[in-house]
Amino acid sequence: MSNFYAYVREIAMKEYRKWHPSDEVLEMMYRLIAVVVRDGADTLTITPSQILESTEGIVTETADIADHERTCEEWKAQGRGGCTSFRDAMSLIYQHDAQVRQHFQLIEATPEAAIYRIISEPPDQGAL
Repeated sequence: MSNFYAYVREIAMKEYRKWHPSDEVLEMMYRLIAVVVRDGADTLTITPSQILESTEGIVTETADIADHERTCEEWKAQGRGGCTSFRDAMSLIYQHDAQVRQHFQLIEATPEAAIYRIISEPPDQGAL
């Protein structure tokens, strides 16, 4: 996974600007992806109030995002733009970044949470 960690830390956070204008939340989400990979977690969960890093079902790290997410929802309700939620940021990264898709598998997406399983080594493309 070290090559993926290096990719996220050194390349991905710069390359995303080619497919999306500079966005602090996207950059922060890439930084969180790097931390989760560095820590060896097996699950990343994004809820409306927290980002949770878990290993074998035990939450090992949390980040409180409630204020930010609430502000984004209020802005959306008012028809204002310019606010990316963390869940939307991860979705954008997942859509546009093949390396992230190889290492993060979306296993559940409900209004309560988006849950990604972290794959240590992506499957060999030539294997059946």
